[in-house]
Amino acid sequence: DDGEFIGFDIIIGNPPYGVTLTQNEQLILNQIYNYGTTETAILFILKGYNILNKTGIQSYIIPKSFTFASNYQKIRDFTVNEISKIVDGGKVWQDVKLEVCIFQLNKNSLNQSYLSLKRIRENIHYLTTIDKKLVKEFGFFLNGLNKEEINLGLKILKSCQSLNDISKNQRGAMLQKFVSDEGDSYVIGGAEVQKYGIKGFKGKINRKIINDEKAFIKSNSILVQRIVAHIEKPIDHIKITASITNNKDYILVDTINQIELNHQIKPEFIWALLHSKLVNWYGYFFIFAKAIRTMQFDNPTTSKIPIPQNINNQKQQPLIKLVTKILNLKEENHDNDTTELEKEIDLLVYQLYELTEEEINIIEGK
Repeated sequence: DDGEFIGFDIIIGNPPYGVTLTQNEQLILNQIYNYGTTETAILFILKGYNILNKTGIQSYIIPKSFTFASNYQKIRDFTVNEISKIVDGGKVWQDVKLEVCIFQLNKNSLNQSYLSLKRIRENIHYLTTIDKKLVKEFGFFLNGLNKEEINLGLKILKSCQSLNDISKNQRGAMLQKFVSDEGDSYVIGGAEVQKYGIKGFKGKINRKIINDEKAFIKSNSILVQRIVAHIEKPIDHIKITASITNNKDYILVDTINQIELNHQIKPEFIWALLHSKLVNWYGYFFIFAKAIRTMQFDNPTTSKIPIPQNINNQKQQPLIKLVTKILNLKEENHDNDTTELEKEIDLLVYQLYELTEEEINIIEGK
């Protein structure tokens, strides 16, 4: 009873996450931790760390969001120097949609790199060792990638600006509760934003009750579904869905992100990039950490979407012409086949990012 507590040698666990807390519970946790969050997984990481001894080991199974999501950025910064291993656990429980990861932290170890591992069925497989400088460059814990993929991602990152550098990204307005069958204006949400144009409408609303400029379509903009889709076949990948509309009278709700472009950048050009294999490959591997959930097209995402430097009208025109042709064909008849034209877009995008044949094969999965 009179001994001094020096901390635990090892702490392992599967802390609760996404817990709905009462206002009083949130107040108490904010007073205890003062960490700017009441996400229980993050607070359990802090609690576990604080009760380790000077050379203790901490290892948790937690949401994979820890490796990439913006709300985990602060705890990533706190743990990065002492992280020694990260395992991509994927979706481990049939009835739970959330993906998980396992991290190991060695207190006061100050490792310069960490081991990247992946769970395949019942076994854990070593993939590669990742330099922690890459964590700071990409802004998340890389995992589940081989060296060739990392080198290609690094090349794209270092040669590009971000979509946020040439645009402004805003969600539509929070008007869902006002949408009905009556009104003078059509409302669209994410489901209506399709690759080849707006399809249908969510409902109607009276324009006079709207006092939020985010509800209105800006000139020189492109609309994007807020939720980024994950697709499993033929291989795991993501699908960004964006739409160009000439009808500026639609009202936008907050399941749409509107990308308002700088005047010298054309929506057709960004449409080509956002639907390209290259940008979707990069997004899946280097923005969303190969996740299947919790993927949204908000500013933390567009701040990482790579756009080539020094884009002028001459560089945009070949893609603009192809996109215009595709959209016109689809408007004439949605069943018109534009597959070959879209393959041309992918080839032009590869050229724009100056990829070699070997690098293209990495993206194509060859």
